[in-house]
Amino acid sequence: MRPTEIWRSTALRAALLTAALSLLAYLLIGAVAYHLMQRELLREQDQTLRETFTVLANAYEKDSDQHDFVDMLRAYVQAAPLRQRLFLARTQKGRMLAGNFTPKRPLPEGFLSVPGTALGLRREARYRLLTGRIHDLELTVGASQRAIDAMESFTAQGFALATLFLALIALGGGGLLGMRAQRRLNAIGRTMEKVAAGDLASRVPRDGRKNDIDQLAAQLNQALNHLQATVEGIRQVSVDIAHDLKTPLSRLKIRLLEAQARAIHGEAVSEELEAALAQVDHLNATFEALLRIARLEGGACEARFECIYLNEITATLHEIYAEVAEDAKMTLETARSTKRSSVHGDRELLIQLGANLIENALRHCPPGTRITLGIEMHGKSPALVVRDNGPGIPTEERERVLRRFYRLDKSRSHPGSGLGLSLVKAIAGFHGARLVLEDAHPGLKVSVQFPTDADCAP
Repeated sequence: MRPTEIWRSTALRAALLTAALSLLAYLLIGAVAYHLMQRELLREQDQTLRETFTVLANAYEKDSDQHDFVDMLRAYVQAAPLRQRLFLARTQKGRMLAGNFTPKRPLPEGFLSVPGTALGLRREARYRLLTGRIHDLELTVGASQRAIDAMESFTAQGFALATLFLALIALGGGGLLGMRAQRRLNAIGRTMEKVAAGDLASRVPRDGRKNDIDQLAAQLNQALNHLQATVEGIRQVSVDIAHDLKTPLSRLKIRLLEAQARAIHGEAVSEELEAALAQVDHLNATFEALLRIARLEGGACEARFECIYLNEITATLHEIYAEVAEDAKMTLETARSTKRSSVHGDRELLIQLGANLIENALRHCPPGTRITLGIEMHGKSPALVVRDNGPGIPTEERERVLRRFYRLDKSRSHPGSGLGLSLVKAIAGFHGARLVLEDAHPGLKVSVQFPTDADCAP
């Protein structure tokens, strides 16, 4: 990626922004912690000064001898080398009685933080003072804040160093993660460019980590699989239409030419016209089936879903086709089910689904065949089943017969368009059901297995 492209990367910007916000949060938390530590250290030092002041004040009140108090204070001064601790006793007129520092200006009562230079000291350290009155004396006790300053300085340096390392890790790590995510997104973009250029076999590479980008890649690949199957299906339909409708159109043209020739010679043309009309009806039925399959597969078909009992569907189909099967010297039996299995579906479409399966058996089975219509349960999932003891369909052909216009060689002598099972598959898919072709030993068993949640019975 070029530098300009890197900085335009949304993934990189998001990673860097997250890292920056994390760093800012760390700085705020560190500042609060530093302030709390500083306040606690100062509170402890003030407590120590208050205790020292109280001890000295109590000693003076018990004895009330100014000379003894001054001697005791001088002992305290001698016990505080390097002026780590300060003591000062003055009269109300400001005369110094004892102490180890001389302030340049009067000291107010209470706590005060001042630099050493303001107390007449050469040291650069800061001091914390507590000043108060004991009867006729003004007493000041103090302590160096060098240890506190050293701890604060050490803490500040450590915090600054930690901040630097955190910034490097956060920004560097965020940048790497952002660039890595951007590479994944770029791979998706390149794949989509290939697909747009016509390479429908291209797929988004996956790393198997099952993160959000990997899941997005899986969803895109699934969509591309569906797109490829749809486009290939359209191509196959175009080829099938060109192949399978060429003969009917040629026959129609021949019929019309014969009718034209007869008309020129003054002969009757009704027979040729009737044959031509029959051929046109066949073509119209074929195109109507194609359009209906396309609407079902594309989800453009208007659904009139309601709670449907499959028992009522089988009863209706039996009533329609029982005599038709008898005329074809076959038998249509409907297995009675005591359980009223229900599904959420379109009644008209489900009847057409069953009708296509029965007509398919009537068209391709010999006289004497027994066709059974019934309902089976697969766990909690109901299934509409049509079974026959005819010649069946070879195992290797069962996927192919579901394609549009595909017909077995032995079936090409029978009338039909090869769209019956394709329409059944489309209706089943429209209802979220699964179409299964199995061996009936002998014959064929076709099951339309509805999903478990299709049951709408109360």
